[in-house]
Amino acid sequence: CMLLLDMTSKIKFLINYTKLGEFRFSSHLELKALWERAFRRAEIPVKWTQGFNPHIKLSFPWALPINVESFDEILEVELSEELSAESIEKRLLKQLPKEIGLKKVFRLKAKSRILPESWTYRIEIDEDSKNSMLNRRIERILLEEKIEVVREKQSRKRTVDIRPFIRNIELLPPQQLIVSIKFTGSGSAKVREILDLLNLKPQNQKVTKLRSYW
Repeated sequence: CMLLLDMTSKIKFLINYTKLGEFRFSSHLELKALWERAFRRAEIPVKWTQGFNPHIKLSFPWALPINVESFDEILEVELSEELSAESIEKRLLKQLPKEIGLKKVFRLKAKSRILPESWTYRIEIDEDSKNSMLNRRIERILLEEKIEVVREKQSRKRTVDIRPFIRNIELLPPQQLIVSIKFTGSGSAKVREILDLLNLKPQNQKVTKLRSYW
């Protein structure tokens, strides 16, 4: 579902891409730098910010955590002049590594911005995890009305109820979890928080974002 908000008239494009393989270890800043390099080398007429340290006007609606692969990421880019989606796609394909797969490029309406609605993740769990115990933990989580976690940012702690953001958790054979997480104006749950609730060590699980809903 796409939520469109009124903005000033701009030449904006949405780029749908994958982030796989070794690039799952890339930070948000490293990924941003990779895309900026690709746009420059592709000679795409991007728009730059003003000031002493100008950079390309790129927007990532939600930063993907490190060590998570994704088949469905997006970014928004603003151009300084008109260019077709086909031309952008053709130029970028020559500059991007194969693990950053270009799925689709399309023009956004002049006064629109896309906000996420939810994500679906697959978590391939380690062999030591017992399915019967996991099922009990999942049932307990889904039955709870409130699940509070403590988040820390810049040495400041706050308590957040993440239960409204957990849409569903399902255990499927042979050893994988399918997790659906909602995004609202007040935030979302983090995959790491859900793994903690399930008593699963994040470093032992392979996490992949299967789909984003916008």
